[in-house]
Amino acid sequence: MKKLFFFPLLLLVFSCSKEDDNNSNQFVPLLTKVTSVSETDGVSFEFVFSYDAQKRLTKLVRTGDSDATYEYGYNAANQISDIHFEIDNGPQEFTVQYDGAIVKSYTLDGAVTNISYDPATQLYDFNGLDLGIHGVGDIAIAGENSCGYDVSKKGPMYFAGSANGMILAITEGLSLYFASKFPLNSIKDGQGNNLFDLQNTYNESGLILKSSVVGALYSVEITYDYGFL
Repeated sequence: MKKLFFFPLLLLVFSCSKEDDNNSNQFVPLLTKVTSVSETDGVSFEFVFSYDAQKRLTKLVRTGDSDATYEYGYNAANQISDIHFEIDNGPQEFTVQYDGAIVKSYTLDGAVTNISYDPATQLYDFNGLDLGIHGVGDIAIAGENSCGYDVSKKGPMYFAGSANGMILAITEGLSLYFASKFPLNSIKDGQGNNLFDLQNTYNESGLILKSSVVGALYSVEITYDYGFL
């Protein structure tokens, strides 16, 4: 089974407990579908997103080269607390344990993995991988790699309430551009060299519509469709 990765890892990512700074009572565009087509090997995926009345992501369905379904639950603090997913090897349960806003551990089918957090560096240690998270939840640092965003524009999950855009990485390990608050425009290695460049297309309000991704291993085109809630 082929998958499209920026980092071939399962990155544990964190759901913001703060509401988005947009008025939650207004009708706003929410990401409903992502289509990814690899010009390198022809592999394609389609991702369909569902939300509740609070604009929180509740379900993700992936079809294409392989199929999967993910359902998301939230705790009283409006943080993602559990994910039920159906993938190739059957159903699995994933839960997240918090200490306030800090993720302390996660449990996957009964096996607990502890995560340490250094408040001085603001880095998580996830299975030996340093993980740095922006305040909005987008990944800033993953190991020796750093991620650059265009903060003057709106990413595909910019309006999605407290459903942090990077939650897909928990179970999918998918490319970061699929679900960020701000549009990803580059990933650099520890020496500052570009691993991936993204050419993004936006609408008149600055919301991302398409990403053309070029790297050493991949050439991919991603399109984003939106609905209103």
